[in-house]
Amino acid sequence: INKGQQAYYAENTKFGSNVATLGLGLKTLTTNYSYTVNATGANATALANPTNADALKGYAGGVGLVDAGDAKTTQSILCETTGVGVPTVPTFTATEVSCGGANMTIVQK
Repeated sequence: INKGQQAYYAENTKFGSNVATLGLGLKTLTTNYSYTVNATGANATALANPTNADALKGYAGGVGLVDAGDAKTTQSILCETTGVGVPTVPTFTATEVSCGGANMTIVQK
């Protein structure tokens, strides 16, 4: 979803507001997870909420516009819960995208 958001932004100068808009062919509900996407002008988040929060980790992705000297670029992050449970959305500043909440750890940046 993060890569899809980056590609969508490169083509449309805005982030996609839902999974279907990104054209990834991803179902929003599977046996183990439900997927949601939210977008603003400066960032986008994606959550993979476990259908059984007592047995599965949750995942959160974020893509944001960050300052890169004289221009802005997109930066992404993928986070997972440190144990089982529901994920917390990433946080965004002018220079960095980070995992949100103490229950989240970085999988990929």
